Parts: sequence; structure tokens; C-alpha cells
Amino acid sequence: MKIQSFEIGDFVEDQEYSFDEIITEKMIDDFVSVSGDCSPIHTSDEFAKSKGFQGRIVHGAFLASLLSQLVGVHFPGENAMLVSMNNKFTDKCYINDKITVGCHVDQISTGTKTMVLKAYVKKTNSELILVKSKIIVLFTNA
Repeated sequence: MKIQSFEIGDFVEDQEYSFDEIITEKMIDDFVSVSGDCSPIHTSDEFAKSKGFQGRIVHGAFLASLLSQLVGVHFPGENAMLVSMNNKFTDKCYINDKITVGCHVDQISTGTKTMVLKAYVKKTNSELILVKSKIIVLFTNA
């Protein structure tokens, strides 16, 4: 995976970026192993179905980690650090869902070397938003 190397001057307000991802069982199993969150709602199809869901529910924290990937790898990349993230989880995500992780630049401050992103995770080709987020990014090279 190529890590981008943008600087604060490369951005303008309302600029947008997104990438797509298919959530795999391996991704979620690995996340369970790393996070220690082995709640059966995330690890057992049978348990999740018994609670009225379609199957295992993807962790909200996993979806938030994709927002971290957005900042640290893609937009803006290596010259920035995520300093705050305010997430609202608005719907469920399941294994094999195709999602879009994206954002638009809401504010830029060259004085404080920060940028505010309005970010989201949604079902691809849908208006179904799974996560809404406000992210503050600090540029480390400006």
C-alpha cells in the first residue's frame, strides 16, 4: 500500500476523497485478536442472528480504524497525524459488506497547521451511512 505524502498547501476546502473496501471475515477475526473484543455479537453468527441481526456485526472500532487509515495513509498521509476523532455510529455493518470510506475538507488553518475533515463510512452505492465522524488532522511538516 502506497502512503501518500501531501502537505497542508495541497488541500482546499470542500475537497473530497474516498476509497472502497470489502469487509472480510479475516479482517474481523484479526481485529478480534488485536483488540480483545470477542463479544459474541462480533464473533458468532448464531448468537448475532438470535438477537435479530443478519449475522456477525462488524465492530464500530474497526470501522473507525478505517478512518484512521484514511488520514494516515491516503488523505493526507505520512505528513499528518490524527489528533481527534468524534464518531457517531449510525447503522450496522456485516462481513462481506462493500463500504466506502470518505471525507471532505471542512476547514483548513495554516496558522495552526490543522485541517478538519467531515468523514464517513457508508455502504457503497447506497446512502446508508454507518459512521459519521469529525476528524482533526495536524500537519507535521508544515
